[in-house]
Amino acid sequence: MSATGEPPRAIVERKGLTQIADPAAIREAARRVIEKNPAQVEQYRGGKTQVFGFLVGQLMKETRGKAKAELANEVLRELLQG
Repeated sequence: MSATGEPPRAIVERKGLTQIADPAAIREAARRVIEKNPAQVEQYRGGKTQVFGFLVGQLMKETRGKAKAELANEVLRELLQG
């Protein structure tokens, strides 16, 4: 900010540091993760709930760490149960 005089919001957007808080965008990324990891999804649905952490990690990787964590967990769990 001091070097460029840009407002904080402009710097965050320019550097791609914004957080994804849009449920639709997270849902789309979660669907891709589910499609790419059918074995882990089957394990989760079969009762091996510890694999959920792996799937959340894949979702965060898919969104380059920008997904809002609690929303990502909620959306992924909803899709896995549905």
